[in-house]
Amino acid sequence: MSSSNFIIVPSATEDGCIATVFNNIPESEDPDDQWPVFNSQMDALFGEDLHENGCLLNVKRGPFGMNMVIQYAANAAQAGNQLWEPTKIKLDRILAEV
Repeated sequence: MSSSNFIIVPSATEDGCIATVFNNIPESEDPDDQWPVFNSQMDALFGEDLHENGCLLNVKRGPFGMNMVIQYAANAAQAGNQLWEPTKIKLDRILAEV
């Protein structure tokens, strides 16, 4: 297999788009209020229209990248202020493209 078959996923930065969004998502105790906010932020970062050469533009690796997205979702679901089922569907769609 040649190295041209691989896509290098760039590292996210502390001031990058993922960290900026996830450090500023307003939080609600009510999952019904929190889901639309989370969903709109995920669409802004990883919407189906945000592709270049078949890849999602904002997928980045590291603690300020997809790690931050997954950790945020897991913490919110565990705290009970995020609807887990639609969150899981959203994350599964994104991860399937990575």
